[in-house]
Amino acid sequence: MALSPAHAAMVSGRNGNCSALWDIGSAAATPGKTKTTLTCRDGDQSCDTDGVANGVCAINVNACVGEATPDCTPDTLSSLAFTPRSVKKLTGFLPPPAFPAGTCGTPGVVSLSLRRVPKNVDKPLKALKPSEKVTLVMKSKGFVNKLVVQCAPCQGDQCGTTTSTPVSAPTTTPPCPLRESPGLPYEITLSVPATGSDLDNGWTGTSHNFPIINGTQLRYCLSGCDGTNTFECTGKGPTGEGSINGETLGAPLPLLTAGTPVCVVNRFQPGDLTGTFNLQTGEAGTSSASGNLVPLFSDIYLRTTFPEVCPRCNVPGGGGDLGSVGKCSSTAKNAGATCRVDGKTQVAGQGLYLLSSACTPLGDAPPTSLDIELPLTTGTAKELVGPLPCSDASGPQTLDDNCGAGTCNAVCTGAACVSQDADGNCIDAKGGISQLCCSSNTSLPCFPTKGGGKISRTGKPVIPGGPAGTFAGTFCIAHTDSGLINLVTGLPGPGAVLLPATASVTPSP
Repeated sequence: MALSPAHAAMVSGRNGNCSALWDIGSAAATPGKTKTTLTCRDGDQSCDTDGVANGVCAINVNACVGEATPDCTPDTLSSLAFTPRSVKKLTGFLPPPAFPAGTCGTPGVVSLSLRRVPKNVDKPLKALKPSEKVTLVMKSKGFVNKLVVQCAPCQGDQCGTTTSTPVSAPTTTPPCPLRESPGLPYEITLSVPATGSDLDNGWTGTSHNFPIINGTQLRYCLSGCDGTNTFECTGKGPTGEGSINGETLGAPLPLLTAGTPVCVVNRFQPGDLTGTFNLQTGEAGTSSASGNLVPLFSDIYLRTTFPEVCPRCNVPGGGGDLGSVGKCSSTAKNAGATCRVDGKTQVAGQGLYLLSSACTPLGDAPPTSLDIELPLTTGTAKELVGPLPCSDASGPQTLDDNCGAGTCNAVCTGAACVSQDADGNCIDAKGGISQLCCSSNTSLPCFPTKGGGKISRTGKPVIPGGPAGTFAGTFCIAHTDSGLINLVTGLPGPGAVLLPATASVTPSP
């Protein structure tokens, strides 16, 4: 007997099993005996996140484990696998681990183009037909959950802005080279979660305790391991236009330092990223040919005359999350361009920013660029030993800290410690983790390099499919062409980062 469509936030598996669920938000789905079907009409804002009839449906989908439904109590899964096609079709998607219960992944977007009749775009359009059907599958022993997704032509009011020719679906990142046998570890994706990060720049302390943007990803093609007998993999992460990592490390980074707004675009320097990843222990050391995880050109846009620290990716309806499709705000060079949210962060006093690498910022003047080589490890990073550990061609670092007659050895208070995380770390009002503060001003963060002290950061293994681990790194930052940025931040000077990450490994198809 056919079942009528019903709005269902969560899609159960075969026979109503809710051990793992597809999260389709407010979209309408039709359940069947062995699969559930989601047919989205182009421009239907309940399922098409770009909100317009443009020949393409951009459909948000996520996966969750251990979520109870009104008619079902979930069983505990020992493992959970996703077919390679499912992972490839869900751009930006990161699967959840099989446990603990109540855990969801990072949502992805299925982009499906309507079929044009005739195919030849030089001939007049006669009709638009439904897209291909994509089947998303997750499974475990004794459990399977299939979701079939398709885009259909618009109807009624949804067709108000239909284009005569379907636009191309958003470009998906190209896959890694196929391995010699199906099922071998194929690609690893490292993704930054919402909490646990910390970025400290310069010696003044005003640019310490920033979070790293939630949703930032690094991707590496894997070789040299089979995941069964050999676990030490070599990773190669191509960068640049059309590569699996693209041209930038995530979305632009909004920093509000002592009232001075800057937007930082971190461009990859030319060349592939390389590293090693132990899929069993989670130990990782990532490097480029020059010995660093991520060699970057950090373009710094001063934004004192703009209402936003960085351009936003505005999603129709004012909501949205990672993977949502929207338009670049008016402070972007490409204002109004289509964007996909690939980062989000809180900015003190300004609330949530939904960000996209597609939205390039404008600035008060042309950006100044820093050459930063960022070495990261899941072990202990190389220590920076004082006094004055960083200098550049313009001269030495001028001070170790901004503590005056005080010392950098105090527990942080005030705005530098508005809350504490589960490990007892102080969380700054900016969102990052406070390390140390000045004894003369316990709300002012600092580096303890005065008198020969050292800057030390320690990571934690990043086990694929497990909870988040942490990459740690220390580095030096040269001066910029902006005297204001140098003065406020304290450049040249040290930098340090704690970069939490979850890891997901895709098997070779």
